[in-house]
Amino acid sequence: MHNEVLHMITRFEEIDQHQLMDLYAEGNAENTDYFYPEMADKKAAISKVEDDFLNYIRTEFLGGGNTYWVLEADGRWISALRLYPLEQEFYYLEALETHPAFRQQGYASKLLNAVISELKKGSFVLCDCVSKKNMASI
Repeated sequence: MHNEVLHMITRFEEIDQHQLMDLYAEGNAENTDYFYPEMADKKAAISKVEDDFLNYIRTEFLGGGNTYWVLEADGRWISALRLYPLEQEFYYLEALETHPAFRQQGYASKLLNAVISELKKGSFVLCDCVSKKNMASI
């Protein structure tokens, strides 16, 4: 049994940048082709994507009621998502990710259920967009 902790992050200083980038490493590597297709050095492109990701979280995402939710198990960040309050009682969820080493173990469901439990303290509608091709997320 893992010692699990739920983090609701509202300030950039609360983010363990190394752990967050480790959790999103697969997606960041995939995003290099989209954001920096001209860069031949894949490591440099990944570093640029990571810097852009963290800068977005620091300068645009956090604030205004947006929250980052992270599920930690035994000291390691294993699943995370971003939550935006769009209007009263209406939230948009995005960037749900589970570290590849922890997939198919129910961690994303645990994270979602924990976030929903927090939202149930009031009234809410939760929205997310998932590609029809992303069967794992569906």
